Amino acid sequence: MLVFDRSGSMSMDDGTGRAKIDVARDALSLFVQLVKASVGNRVGLVSFSTTASSPVDFALSDVTPANKTALIGPPPYIGGKLTGLTPGGNTTIGGGLQAATVQLAGPGGNPKAILLMTDGLENTPPMVADVEPLLAGLTVHAIGFGTESNLNGALLSALAASHGGLYTRAGVGLSLEKFYSAAFGNIFETGILMDP
Repeated sequence: MLVFDRSGSMSMDDGTGRAKIDVARDALSLFVQLVKASVGNRVGLVSFSTTASSPVDFALSDVTPANKTALIGPPPYIGGKLTGLTPGGNTTIGGGLQAATVQLAGPGGNPKAILLMTDGLENTPPMVADVEPLLAGLTVHAIGFGTESNLNGALLSALAASHGGLYTRAGVGLSLEKFYSAAFGNIFETGILMDP
């Protein structure tokens, strides 16, 4: 499950003249483009601000060409559900994670993973600590997008480490795309080496 921050701070400039939300949509699109279709992979999307999207933005589904198009649109892959991710509101990281666990609760033999992207500090319940018990058995990767002062790196790092995942901070858009690609390798492939 992709867990995507669409809080108000995502409307801010990423430091290169683009809104964070636009850069993050590009990175999310790249991730979905990389997922092989029609081979048993599944993907879903839930976004969050003051609350998590309800229903989720894209329910956990088999990755097929049609579902990829519904999620990210046809080439140049900036349409579909991506266009509905608009910034506004506060930040409930725990709410996003909780909604993702509901999607992943069903039966299935595939490994279950969450890829969380946030650009801010949690400030609205449920908090990460409130939903952490629900994450048992799931791998959680986290990407912090922005400056260290705007992120709780220690919280995100501990969350990822306690659930077999990795945490990384992306300062600008190119780094964000790089880390989404790295997360893809760690979730769908056998893992990749991280830059030191």
